[in-house]
Amino acid sequence: MSKSRRDDQEADATEFVRPALVRLKLDLEQLETELYDGFGRRRDVLDWMQRLCVRTLGRTRQEWITGLARQFRGRVDDRRERALLSALLVTAARERDLDAEVVDELRERLYATVLAPSYHRALRHLRKDAGEYIDSAEASSASGHDPQVQRYIAMRPAVDELDENQSAVLEDVLDGFDEPREIHEWGRDVELATHGEIPDQFTRRCYVEQSTRRMLLSDARADERARELFAATYLVPAFNAGVRDLVGRAGEQPDEDTTPATGAHL
Repeated sequence: MSKSRRDDQEADATEFVRPALVRLKLDLEQLETELYDGFGRRRDVLDWMQRLCVRTLGRTRQEWITGLARQFRGRVDDRRERALLSALLVTAARERDLDAEVVDELRERLYATVLAPSYHRALRHLRKDAGEYIDSAEASSASGHDPQVQRYIAMRPAVDELDENQSAVLEDVLDGFDEPREIHEWGRDVELATHGEIPDQFTRRCYVEQSTRRMLLSDARADERARELFAATYLVPAFNAGVRDLVGRAGEQPDEDTTPATGAHL
């Protein structure tokens, strides 16, 4: 699609009577842009995965999330970074050489095989509950129904709140903790962020298992890498399952804030 045609569609977005569906489309376009631009750090890939889970309403395949988590395996001194993870990173952040054509192909394949089908499933789920607002374009904009100025993901405040909680607990674990007791507080936050989809012994094991506890408290580079794998393996799949459960219960609410939304999480 040409840029001018996309601009025309976005300019006419206020004419849609089901703005939640348009908001979903705009959010996925933002994720697509970030994918093609590449990521400056490995943890930025995890942040993108988390936001993808929420913005596809939990309709991203769990098996793909599990597969991408395996890309984070490897020692800190292992130069054989896995190909897909390398392709997601910008050149300066990459630990292996990849041709530009290979990078473009892998990113485009990822969009075609993961993002597009996930968006399709999310839209099919949302369409049955998306509210209709029978206004003119001007009235829609004035009344807060314009999809381009919606702050809430899919116009659902509960989903937006879950997104904020997930982003916070992900950042916390990637940064690591200073004291063992912080693991308990973080564990309570994880329960909220996953909507209870984390295993019931998860926090206890984080605290009791010495190797896991040491990894969460260490500032060594190898343990920073280990926390990336830990988050990819345990948190992101639970994030996806949590939002999938929540979204069927979340009500729609137009956001009266008229600040233009970009699709990125706030």
